[in-house]
Amino acid sequence: MKRTRSERVSKTLALSITAALSVGAASNAQAATVTWVGGNNAAWNDGGNWSPAMPQSGDDCMVRNTGAGTLGVLFPSSANGTVFGITLDSTVPTGTLTFHQTGGTLAAAAINVGRVNNGNYVQDGGTLLVNRPGSSELSVGVASTSFGSFSLNNGTVTTGFTTVGYFGDGRFTQNNGSHSTGNLQLGYGANSTGRYTLNGGDLNVGGYTYVGDLGPATFEQNGGNYTGYVSILGLGTAAGTMTTNGGNMVMSNEFVVGENSPGRWNFNGGYVQVKSVEVGYFSSGTIEQGAGVVEAMQQIDVGLRGPAYWHINSPDAQVSAPYVYIGQFEGAATVVQDAGSFTAGRFIQIGQTDGSNGTFTLNGGSVSSSAMQVGYYGGGQGTFSQSGGANLISGPLYVGGAGVGIGYYKMSGGSMSATNVITSGVIDLSGGTMNIAGNIGSVSLSSGSIGMSGGTLRAKSVQQKQITINGGTLVLNRNGDDTTPVNKVQNLAMSKTGGTYNGKLDLNDGDLIVSGTIANQVRDMVVKGRNNGAWNGNGIASTYAGTHAGTGLGFMSGSEYRGIYGGTATFDGAPVATSDVLIKHTYNGDTDFNGRVNFDDYVRVDNGFNNHLSGWMNGDFDYNGAVNFDDYVLIDFAFNNQSGTLNRALSLSNGNVAGDGGSSDPALRAVEQHLAEFGAAYATRFSAVAAAANVPEPTCVAVFGVLTPLAIRRRRR
Repeated sequence: MKRTRSERVSKTLALSITAALSVGAASNAQAATVTWVGGNNAAWNDGGNWSPAMPQSGDDCMVRNTGAGTLGVLFPSSANGTVFGITLDSTVPTGTLTFHQTGGTLAAAAINVGRVNNGNYVQDGGTLLVNRPGSSELSVGVASTSFGSFSLNNGTVTTGFTTVGYFGDGRFTQNNGSHSTGNLQLGYGANSTGRYTLNGGDLNVGGYTYVGDLGPATFEQNGGNYTGYVSILGLGTAAGTMTTNGGNMVMSNEFVVGENSPGRWNFNGGYVQVKSVEVGYFSSGTIEQGAGVVEAMQQIDVGLRGPAYWHINSPDAQVSAPYVYIGQFEGAATVVQDAGSFTAGRFIQIGQTDGSNGTFTLNGGSVSSSAMQVGYYGGGQGTFSQSGGANLISGPLYVGGAGVGIGYYKMSGGSMSATNVITSGVIDLSGGTMNIAGNIGSVSLSSGSIGMSGGTLRAKSVQQKQITINGGTLVLNRNGDDTTPVNKVQNLAMSKTGGTYNGKLDLNDGDLIVSGTIANQVRDMVVKGRNNGAWNGNGIASTYAGTHAGTGLGFMSGSEYRGIYGGTATFDGAPVATSDVLIKHTYNGDTDFNGRVNFDDYVRVDNGFNNHLSGWMNGDFDYNGAVNFDDYVLIDFAFNNQSGTLNRALSLSNGNVAGDGGSSDPALRAVEQHLAEFGAAYATRFSAVAAAANVPEPTCVAVFGVLTPLAIRRRRR
């Protein structure tokens, strides 16, 4: 809820006291006004320095310099005083009144330091109490013409309310000692200026700290300890600025940067612990973090309803919270991280709700979270842009994942990891490495886009509407996991330079359904990826096939597949349309995609050979446009590998064993038949395929060691 000036912590009585004192009226019906008449550096507890007499507990004390220059008043350790109100001021602009407390105890309901002109309070010891029941206030810089300063070097200050810059220019410098107040306000009224500098000691604010209300204000911490309930930079219409260079700050509730007016936090060092950080509540909020630790125990909100910017630029900077929202409601938020660490124990949401716009730019350092949601909920727009560093997600990444939000993940460098990705948005990769342990899925088959012009993206499988590869490598590797969903993409596009594709889709041991791309275009990608059997070319390739002899990527149209298995057939558990294109990692020779080489496959190859057909289903396993002895070599090699007879088949092709055409093993019999049909060319080619697969060549007739079949991972059809 938006806080207004009328909803603040009640100051009515305290302000009425201060206002009454500021115009010289008695705030207490029985109060007498006593006036300082002592000389320079005279003592408070000398009755001769007062007129008409020493102040009593109900008196208002007017301590003023009536001339130019500086008039000092000493409150020594031997003094003790209890009064109603004290005004420390000068009657002319060129004069200054300096009140110096070295010890003792001074108690009052209200104190004005610099009421109309200039007043200074210097405390080197003792106790100052401005905390009578009801409301009591220490005001530094009261009227618009005034300048007031308070220097706490030692001792104790306790107030109900401390205002620095009431309507004038107020300064409070704490070098040591203890300052405890119910509420602290800097820059309260119009034309005021407030500044608090904490160099040491302890500052304890039981309630709210306001930095910048109707007047601009600054809070600077270089050391010491600052504790409070809520701290707000920019409460009213003027800017509030905090600069933290060291020390400790602990807020039991909110720390707000830019509530109703602009707020800025320059955080250069130290330790800060708060319940929540809110940047850009209604107005603009800015955090420049050069170092130090920010620990939010509950959440961080950047850009709630106002514009917000957080820049992290030091390797010594640390930010952590369970929940992080960047662009939460109607806010526009940007986080830029050049170094350091940013940790969310639960999740990071970027662009949460309708009307919000969040951006996280990672140039260096590390981001860690259990989940990341980019443009995830309720129509918000989110962008994660990465040029360096590491984005470490121990759970899922959502990119526009709810189907309503607009999400972009743009990567040009660095590294990223997640368990899985759910997207209806855009992944744009031009550099760096993305490692997804599981799948890259889409909210629906009509959403989700991956564009690559560089870098490497690794995942188990992918299901997207659009994949465009103009560079880089998309690596899909199911690692034999039969539960992995089949790769499926509606539109697959790859650019070429000359006749060479600029990027690569590496299917490894996975399969692929392409549902909205011209079949010949996809076939060409497979042909170029095959690269003469090495399966390492740009296009659609398979590192797994390149290292597992006898296997490759088969290509078949949906109509061909349905012609074999019927209109209700599924491919790896997915339905097949006639216009689909199917790619399967399998044995060379597996013409029907059943994961084996058998009699049916030889029938199709023979038919393709005799009728001069082409296509994988007809036996064109090397995609040269014809079925010939090279294709018989590939199917025979795979069949013998599958049957465990590859070593003996190689002996036959090398002539180390004479074949009689009557081998009992069908795989060996196929080699004998094709040796007889194609002669030396077949034998040479068979030996070449074996050599490329690093199959050891038999050394003598007596050796018939059985080669362990090279595994092909079978999948459900």
